Amino acid sequence: MGRLLELKAQMVELDLSEFHYFDELLLDLKMTPKDLEVPLPRCFLRNWTEQQRLKHTIVSNILEKQRANQTTSSVPVLNLEEAVRLLQASERARQGRIRARFMTELVQSERDGRRHTWRPTHLSLDQAAIQIQKVWRGHVQRRIANRERTEEMIFLGMIPAEPPGPSPAQLQAQQVSAGLRLIQDQNEEEYRRAQLSVKQSVLRVEGTDMKETLQDQIRQWFLEYRDATGRFPDLPDEEDGGSAALFAQKTPEQVSAELSAR
Repeated sequence: MGRLLELKAQMVELDLSEFHYFDELLLDLKMTPKDLEVPLPRCFLRNWTEQQRLKHTIVSNILEKQRANQTTSSVPVLNLEEAVRLLQASERARQGRIRARFMTELVQSERDGRRHTWRPTHLSLDQAAIQIQKVWRGHVQRRIANRERTEEMIFLGMIPAEPPGPSPAQLQAQQVSAGLRLIQDQNEEEYRRAQLSVKQSVLRVEGTDMKETLQDQIRQWFLEYRDATGRFPDLPDEEDGGSAALFAQKTPEQVSAELSAR
């Protein structure tokens, strides 16, 4: 097989094509195109047959499992007695729910009536203590009864059981939220550091030029003020803004008038 591949590569290099035409050669040798077909070795055929048999077995097993699942998942057929029993259970459950709702409304209405008709009475300390004990014991017993009823209904499957903790989706959402908050804090801290670095860089690179420019502006303002008023002005106090007041959009006459008014 290796020799055949080498021969194929050489023929491709000679003919500059992946396809070869042997019509004239076949006529000279008095052969048919079928004689040029390379027979597959038996080992290849055997391996191919085994692979096909294995694939067929796997597909057959999958189809059998699907048929079994379809058979088991089909709706069972009920006889008349089972159907009647199922309908009776459903009807009894419906009537029980209606009666429970009615009793709940009745108890609630009686409780509301007692609350509206209650009037304070003068009781002794012992009578008041007895009343408080009765109310508290009733409250405790009602809590116990509600808990036992809930546990029984959960055991019977009438209500779903409460999950012991947060669901996996909630845990994942909490983790994502915590990760986002962490990234936000990191970005904010990085922004603050970058802002401080830029500020220090500006002060280091342009601070001297800015200082000289401000000094020239203050000096020029003092000269203009002297030319306009005949004297040098007093530097504004820190409470009045200091030298920042000198850079306001005001003329020296306006600044002098404000200082005189103060």
